[in-house]
Amino acid sequence: MTTITRQEIINTYAAAFAPLDTVYAMWLEGADATGHLDEYSDIDINLDVADEAVEDVLQLAETLFPLDLNYDNGGNDGQLQRVYHIAGTNEYWMIDFNVQLHSCNGRYSKFRHGDEIEKCVVLFDKAGVVRYVEPDPALWQEEHQFWLRESEYRFSQICRVYKYTLRGQYPEALLYYNKYVVEPIVMLLRMRYTPGKLYYHMVHISQHIPAEPLARLNKLLQVSSCADIAARLGFAREWYRELRAELC
Repeated sequence: MTTITRQEIINTYAAAFAPLDTVYAMWLEGADATGHLDEYSDIDINLDVADEAVEDVLQLAETLFPLDLNYDNGGNDGQLQRVYHIAGTNEYWMIDFNVQLHSCNGRYSKFRHGDEIEKCVVLFDKAGVVRYVEPDPALWQEEHQFWLRESEYRFSQICRVYKYTLRGQYPEALLYYNKYVVEPIVMLLRMRYTPGKLYYHMVHISQHIPAEPLARLNKLLQVSSCADIAARLGFAREWYRELRAELC
């Protein structure tokens, strides 16, 4: 295994891109920004790049180190995503390499004041690309109504879970338990504790909700048989009703 450090990887990328006129900003997201960094954390690198220079920037990124993984993860409108891993380094140091097109006017470099989940560490910013804005709860209302209806519908289908536990068919029971019991409860937990982050679902939920609901969620998830699932359904019904009442 190579002796290169995580910080040396970040510094190498920053040193390569900072001098380029076509790279307007570079920032880190994820554990580097939120304070949850440990030896298992991946590296979330983000760049804002002139549209015409994107391919050149990607080629440069892929030549700075020998890679044993180079995966095109698609992206979003105005953003390209690659996943890299440097040969011989910690297996957990996956590099999520995100390139924002400068023409999208900072769509993916906008952060909310006071947001403890989505934060960034700016390495350089030549054009005011990274911005902080005030949160606007009104923007979440339509999304909340959709997921509230979705959670109500899904939980109403709990009989599908019962059916497979009674048949003794564990794979099907587990599938429907996740879809019609666990996921609706997670939707409500997100609405209750992280209202602007419903799309996170289970990702980092251990960091995002208080200890008491986290203990309940752990209990809900600890199933390994049809009997375990059946034994959790009464608990799940009661908890779902509690969460739903809190959101009214």
